[in-house]
Amino acid sequence: MGSPGTGVLRVVRATAVTATVVGFAAAAHTLGGASVPGPTLAAGSALVLLIVSAVSGQRFSGAALLALLAVGQFALHHVFTIGAPAHAMGQGSASPAMLVAHVVATVVSTGVLLRGERALWAMWSWLWRLLPTAVTLWLPVPARPPRRWTRRAPRPRLVLLLTAARRGPPAPARPLSAAS
Repeated sequence: MGSPGTGVLRVVRATAVTATVVGFAAAAHTLGGASVPGPTLAAGSALVLLIVSAVSGQRFSGAALLALLAVGQFALHHVFTIGAPAHAMGQGSASPAMLVAHVVATVVSTGVLLRGERALWAMWSWLWRLLPTAVTLWLPVPARPPRRWTRRAPRPRLVLLLTAARRGPPAPARPLSAAS
């Protein structure tokens, strides 16, 4: 796992972006006066997840995220409009309220996702620097190999052969005479 752009974190990022884009698009579409049927919502989610999964291998910049979300809002608006029963009757699929709602949804979702993206990458860089320390703390200390005790030949004991016959304090010193 090298970065949030690979592995499980890439799938989590793609899923979070998809949920945000589709959620805000559906809310904007509903606030604009149209309905979003369940199967159409599922189809739109699958389409967005496929596209976002393909482009989520790198860190998103603000401009790239805004462009991705604007295209997503546009595409989801058309998917929701085609899938809605009101489309058959020609009811306002491009009303000014709908347009404003999708633009607001794009700007708000860009802000939310950009903050999340920055937080994720900042946390990742912090954890990546912390990883070597954590690994050394969590890994068990390797045990030293058990010491092999071998029976050695007994050491010879030193026996003092010369022992003093007399025990006790030393005898008082005799004064030296001048004649000696």
